[in-house]
Amino acid sequence: GIALIPSLRPDLVMCAGDKVAGQKASLGTTQLQAMWAGFDRQVLRPLRRAGLPFVPAMGNHDASSSLVGGRFAFERERQEASRYWRRQQGDLGLTYADASGFPFFYSVLQDGLFLLVLDASSAQIPAEQLRWAERSLTSAGARGARRRLVMGHLPLLGVSQGRDTAGNVLAQSLELRQLLERAQVEAYISGHQHAYYPGRLGQLD
Repeated sequence: GIALIPSLRPDLVMCAGDKVAGQKASLGTTQLQAMWAGFDRQVLRPLRRAGLPFVPAMGNHDASSSLVGGRFAFERERQEASRYWRRQQGDLGLTYADASGFPFFYSVLQDGLFLLVLDASSAQIPAEQLRWAERSLTSAGARGARRRLVMGHLPLLGVSQGRDTAGNVLAQSLELRQLLERAQVEAYISGHQHAYYPGRLGQLD
């Protein structure tokens, strides 16, 4: 797949999460760093050598935002994901509109495309992040873009059997969908379901 992508001459490579195999409390720092090194070697470096900009979103196996007792259940994984991606931040070929929450949530303005990335690595997106998303999508940069896309790991609806359950879809899917429709977002791109399923929900692809 990595060898094929450059031949398709994409403008941008977007990854909707789960680049490594975390979400496992027994993994130590050395193991987490080794997984990110493997991803770097096998996926990111070849794509960047081909000159392709790369946009990552965090998945539940990269840096789950699940909370237990008000704390991140996989805090070490979030720390290692942040450490890895902050080192790559300036070398992804991206023009950031707002990188204040990178790599968990941020926005990019690239060749007429406004792309907003959410931390949808668990079913709950914090209210303050949704407010940030609304401010971002109504900013001058977003309104002036030819296209607006939003990417997050968990989907708005379940599209594969066994993953159409609570915890496998966004809890605030209706609220988020309405927000994106108001901002005239073209599509929400998600992962997690292990199924390729293009569809349309209201005014949103």
